[in-house]
Amino acid sequence: MFLTDDDLRQLTGYLRAAPQKRWLLRLGIAFEENARGRPIVLRNLIEKRLGLHIDSPKKSKINLAALS
Repeated sequence: MFLTDDDLRQLTGYLRAAPQKRWLLRLGIAFEENARGRPIVLRNLIEKRLGLHIDSPKKSKINLAALS
């Protein structure tokens, strides 16, 4: 659901929260802060931003008439 601390370090290139937040702000990537002041970023947001589009499974319609 969220990027791990290691994911954020790899993504931003920074170890500390303050430069990570500046980097995220500069690129327009939305984040929240946890109680420790660390940036919290949705994994899905980054995957979409980097071009990985995960489609949700489509619900198929059952033809009930075909069962009778």
